[in-house]
Amino acid sequence: MAFLTHGLYAHADTPASDVASVDVTGRLPLHTACPAVDVDDLADALGPAWEVATRPTTVSVQFKVQHGHVFDVLPDTPSVRVYHQIRKAVHALPCDVDDDEPHAVQFVVRFVEGDPDSRVASLVDVAEAYQPTP
Repeated sequence: MAFLTHGLYAHADTPASDVASVDVTGRLPLHTACPAVDVDDLADALGPAWEVATRPTTVSVQFKVQHGHVFDVLPDTPSVRVYHQIRKAVHALPCDVDDDEPHAVQFVVRFVEGDPDSRVASLVDVAEAYQPTP
């Protein structure tokens, strides 16, 4: 599966009262929030989402990270199966930041048709530079 280096969907079944309120201090690039992320491992982890995604398709993925904890993973896709496959892959990312603050992370994954024996996708890091809130 080939990946090139370097996302908001509220699930309708999740009541607003069940969502934790977290003040996010700044948006980080994926590789800053998750420096140990290996592009090939992420490609393998997103394989099940590629299998069920309509191709070509682009999915924006947003999540939050605080220390090593990944939470509030929100892929922007109408497909319930793709939504859950992406959430599963992102929750398993080895993420960590050096401070105690929660940070937002966003990237876009584009699933495209490749050769019959390969899966092709590209990742685009769309995070803004880290800017703490006053």
